[in-house]
Amino acid sequence: QIEPEALDMPKVFFNGDKPTNKTSVNATIEYISKTEHFKGHVDIKCQGNSSMAYPKKNYTIKMFKDEARSTKLKKDFKGWGKQSKFCLKANYIDHSHARNIISAKLWGQVVKSRSDFDTLPEELKTSPNYGAVDGFPIKVYYNNTYESDLNLLVSLNLKKQIEKRGALVYMTRYDDYDLSNPKSFRRKKSDFDNRIKIINYINPDCVISIHMNASSNKNYNGLQIFYSKDDKLAHSINKFVNPKRKVKKINNIYFMDNINYPIALIEYGFISNTSDLEKINSYKYQFDINNKIINGITKYLKNDIN
Repeated sequence: QIEPEALDMPKVFFNGDKPTNKTSVNATIEYISKTEHFKGHVDIKCQGNSSMAYPKKNYTIKMFKDEARSTKLKKDFKGWGKQSKFCLKANYIDHSHARNIISAKLWGQVVKSRSDFDTLPEELKTSPNYGAVDGFPIKVYYNNTYESDLNLLVSLNLKKQIEKRGALVYMTRYDDYDLSNPKSFRRKKSDFDNRIKIINYINPDCVISIHMNASSNKNYNGLQIFYSKDDKLAHSINKFVNPKRKVKKINNIYFMDNINYPIALIEYGFISNTSDLEKINSYKYQFDINNKIINGITKYLKNDIN
């Protein structure tokens, strides 16, 4: 029996702090698939410097049976052998939908120490830290929130409100999927590349990228706007939405740097903050914030045209 079954997308629930850097935080884990159900405790941290360059992180995870973290919790996913260390890969544009969740290739020292090392595929033996081959997709809920659902819901509501004002709106996705090429070795980059091609082909007046923020400090709250090259769109929206908080420039973000049109990345709020999460889930709050975003877009476009 291979866990999980083909075409099964298990649900994984993490409850606790969410990591924002390479310092481990503690959380509980519950894994539910068609054929497996287990609970445990985990240490989670952001994975490596390459991951830290992106707004959404890859995570390394160590699983334990007990809260004291004295006994490792080992599971055999996809026949790679029982292991307690895994990587949560952010190969979707949103880290809460992990396309490449489990891969023994990420832990060379673990692979080499296994008794069946000689029987493993040559690709795995010679390149244990190469994470190109998919493990399996899962849906990750952090503190009972599935971030991708919120991103999509907010984006679709924003689209409807903009269209009511007579504008034409294109989405790069309308459901919970990525745009990567099926056989791509670098699915995250493939997803970005295909989104970039679509956006640049459309020739838009501006681009809005919606995200949800999170922090291990649960007091952090509020909406924030980022830009990469041109700050005019971000500043125009910010004047209506959150003038007390400054917009921020972010550097070396592959997706934003390769869009040929004005783009603003909006972190809609902190899902790690109870008050923010409650507001974000409110249609009234979304409607109000979306109208302010649209006012900022409208003002930017009018000024740009004039």
